[in-house]
Parts: sequence; structure tokens; C-alpha cells
Amino acid sequence: MLGKLTVASILAAALFITGCGDSPPVALFPLVSKEDILKGEAAYANSCRYCHGLPETGNLPVFKPLRNSDIVKGDPQVLADAILFSPHHRKGSDGPYLFEKVDDETIVHIGNYVRDKAEALETPMRVKTVERAREAHASATAEGADSAAQ
Repeated sequence: MLGKLTVASILAAALFITGCGDSPPVALFPLVSKEDILKGEAAYANSCRYCHGLPETGNLPVFKPLRNSDIVKGDPQVLADAILFSPHHRKGSDGPYLFEKVDDETIVHIGNYVRDKAEALETPMRVKTVERAREAHASATAEGADSAAQ
């Protein structure tokens, strides 16, 4: 038992370095890799920057800086839903959503890139987050179609 406790203690110590005073612990192993952040930056540049501008500056007066957005800083599930199904991300009033056919991993990269810029990566977006957003939207759309048919 002592051997397992020692190994567990060493692993716990290896995962975090406690900061001095009021400093938060710093993760030794980032939750999102630098490579994934760079993929998100590239996907954002190709798909989002034209309208939204840079996450730090926005595209004023229409789009405020995303790094200050409560949606970006908050629950990753809400951000995934906003990326996928925001009315602003739709072609026309009832056309397809711009990101509907974008793969889940790319949505995750975009989400984590803007969360990184907002210093909100303590809870990163995951593929499962995007899958849940798609499932919830499909369910709500099906329920809406069922209500309209009655």
C-alpha cells in the first residue's frame, strides 16, 4: 500500500506545480496541445476571421472581441452550440448553417483557440462536447417538426 501511495503522490506532484502565494497551480501537461491551438488558429483564420476579426480586437462595431465574450469564457457546450448553430452562422433565414458540415475536431480546434485567447482553457472543448451540441440541435429540430406536423 505504501508503494502505491508513494507512486500516486509522485504522480500528483508531477502533474501540478503549486504557485507561490495566491498564484494558481500551473499544469505541467497542458490540457490542449500547442499544435491543436495552432490548428484552431488556422481554421479560425479561414472560417471566422473575415466576420469576427481577431479574437483580441473583434471587428467593431458589429463583432466585439471574442476574448471578452461570456460565451467564449463560459461553458464549452454553449460555445460549441454557438459555433455550430448561431443564427448569425446561417445562410439566409432558413438556409444551412455555415459549420454544419465541418468535422467535430475542427470545431473543437476553433473553440479551444478562442478559449485560449480568452484565457479560459481550464475547461477545454472536447469532441464529445460538439457531438452533444449536434445531438441536442437534431433533437430540438425533430421536436419542432413533430409539433408543426400536428
